[in-house]
Amino acid sequence: MKVLLLFSNSTVRKGRAFPDDLQKLLQLEADKRGETIEFLVGYARSLSYLIANNRVKIRDHRNHMNLEEYDFVYIRKAGSAMQQMQTCAYYLRDKGIPFWDSELLQANSRNKLTQMIMMERKGLPIAPTLFCRNRSRLLRLVTKRYADVFTFPIILKATGGSRGDANYLIHDEAELLEKVKAESNRSFIVQAFIPNNGDYRFFIAGGRLRGIIGRKAQDGSHLSNTSQGGQATILPHDEFGEEVRTQAVQAAQIFGRDVAGVDVMFDSTNGKHYFLEVNRAPQIEHASFEEEKAGWMVTAIVNAVANHQPFSPENEKAGKKFVGRFEYVRFQKDKNAPRVIAKTDTGADSSSIHTGPVQERDGKLYFDLEGNEVICEEYFIKKVRSSSGHLEDRYFVTIPIYIGKKHYMLRTTLSDRSAMKNTMLIGRRFLRENHLIVDVSRRFVLSTANTKKEKKGA
Repeated sequence: MKVLLLFSNSTVRKGRAFPDDLQKLLQLEADKRGETIEFLVGYARSLSYLIANNRVKIRDHRNHMNLEEYDFVYIRKAGSAMQQMQTCAYYLRDKGIPFWDSELLQANSRNKLTQMIMMERKGLPIAPTLFCRNRSRLLRLVTKRYADVFTFPIILKATGGSRGDANYLIHDEAELLEKVKAESNRSFIVQAFIPNNGDYRFFIAGGRLRGIIGRKAQDGSHLSNTSQGGQATILPHDEFGEEVRTQAVQAAQIFGRDVAGVDVMFDSTNGKHYFLEVNRAPQIEHASFEEEKAGWMVTAIVNAVANHQPFSPENEKAGKKFVGRFEYVRFQKDKNAPRVIAKTDTGADSSSIHTGPVQERDGKLYFDLEGNEVICEEYFIKKVRSSSGHLEDRYFVTIPIYIGKKHYMLRTTLSDRSAMKNTMLIGRRFLRENHLIVDVSRRFVLSTANTKKEKKGA
């Protein structure tokens, strides 16, 4: 068994943590008890993070291991590396690796790194992103290990930057080295460059899309921020598809932000959209379209006051969504697509779904789901105790599902449930992550609720 003791460099430097002493104490006690455990020490500065849709990897370069290769990770001191450690916590949970301290999952997102991992986890399209505090290692990762992901030109931006500050378009390796050295006191992320004709700010307030502002960079610049000289235009909502509008609202909800500026960019070569950032305090005053933004805010505030309910334990429960003992689930957005009846089971931590034969080929997982072949690049195997009490190896994957018109990302095991009455089981983890309460006296609650909303809005 390999256990990683993970520290932030700042807490060690300030004498608030002593990694080597802790490692020796734990190793001595484990050896004394006859436990086959190897304790290793890691530091935030020695980690690199690749975050791309269907390809997420956190690498511990000090011990030459990926984070999911450990059997247990103890995040001992987060310190100034809180956002890095929070990213590790999400990653470990999704990979099924036990870790401490799970309190990190409750921390607020404060920089671009955690924004990327949280949006990727919910299936929102993002630009491939790389982070590493070690500057020389960052250069090697871009030009060697992940050269297939990051081809020049690339974007280099400060993790805590705003309004276009410290945001550079980098054309070659020499320019990347020059910029990183010149800004040695800041941490940066690298992102794949998306060919574009500008970007779009989706203004969200009170859980609804209030307005959309198109922004275009001035000649000779890649920055479309109005604070950097970009030109802005208010655009009608119906100029954008339902998918991107819905996802923009979802992006704000992921971070629990009642007011947010969600930045979206469309690839000019293929029309695909990518989420760049979810700004928690979009500029209203001293910015473009002050009156329009103020109008959006006033409308949202009036609605919030009209619908407000004072806090009470009963109201807190009422604010959650209910799900029935059974729900109809589709695996495609088309409302006419085949659906299965899923059983909600609060006694099971993980969800489970019946599939056809599962095959591993070329580092990918192939399986049949309701007559359609599904290919997953990200998956892992974990021992799970079956309903009969036996431990067995199962594949874990994350797939999109639809209940009514609502879209979710479901992490589930693949298993043979052909002998079961229900071919799909929804477990506690999915219910908890999506704030759902099971009403065991009812069926198809969420399916019906979403359908009624869809008809009412038609």
